[in-house]
Amino acid sequence: MEPMVNWSYEETRALIAVWSEEKIQQDLQVSVRNEKVYREVSGRLAALGMSRSAKQCRQKIKKLKQEYRKIKIGHRSGSNSSRTTVWFAIMDDILSSQAAAGKRSKIAAPLPHSQSPFVVDVDTNGEEQCLLSFKALCI
Repeated sequence: MEPMVNWSYEETRALIAVWSEEKIQQDLQVSVRNEKVYREVSGRLAALGMSRSAKQCRQKIKKLKQEYRKIKIGHRSGSNSSRTTVWFAIMDDILSSQAAAGKRSKIAAPLPHSQSPFVVDVDTNGEEQCLLSFKALCI
């Protein structure tokens, strides 16, 4: 059994960025067993210098989705709770896009495997521009 290790903000942000890519989401949709997909997610994080197993990635996404649903249900039921998480808006963008698309046609432009989910581009004025589909993931 793997030891419990807390996820840093950067690790969680990278995990969500990789997990939200269209290719990953499509692979998760069509796979009966998703271990292979989460191994790919884990490998992508490893390329960014973040050591997380496929099982840890799957568990973290599962927990983020559970937290999101609890908050979403609370908001819908008119609860006075102002409970939220740092990741609520991002998860709402991703999961709402999935629901709106039915079987999910597109939520984000896929990033090439060679690119980090934290890609920035410098325009001709010397200003950095975030190239992520979910701008909330930009620093």
